[in-house]
Amino acid sequence: MSDIAPVKKLIVSSMKFNGLSIRSDACDYFAAQISPLDEAEREEWLDKVVDYIQKQTLETPFVEKQLIEAAILDCCKSETEENITTFNVISAFDVPHFVYNIDRKKFLPLPSSKQLELFGSSDSKCQMFKDRYTLLKQRTLR
Repeated sequence: MSDIAPVKKLIVSSMKFNGLSIRSDACDYFAAQISPLDEAEREEWLDKVVDYIQKQTLETPFVEKQLIEAAILDCCKSETEENITTFNVISAFDVPHFVYNIDRKKFLPLPSSKQLELFGSSDSKCQMFKDRYTLLKQRTLR
């Protein structure tokens, strides 16, 4: 049991570093999964799982056991999958729109229920300038 304690500490500190909190049952499960690995592989798996979790849209910063299980399965699939798309062409009209969330400090997809127009309204122009100002402010504060 004392062998798993440093692994749990590593998991919790890595999650906290990325702005997440992990539930105890999820931490126990993940520690049991990566404890047989050596130190370098643990770090690699931990980075992969954290990257997977950050790509998900979470409602709360708490990581559940189901999410850890899904992340491990996805990482296993990606290791066995050799076909990697390195370049993808997207039409300019099909590009997804993102908005910067100040609280989570990352870009989130903009939920859009209507078809976007080529020439927007005055409200959309105002929102564009607000978003541009917020983005420039964030960049200058760094």
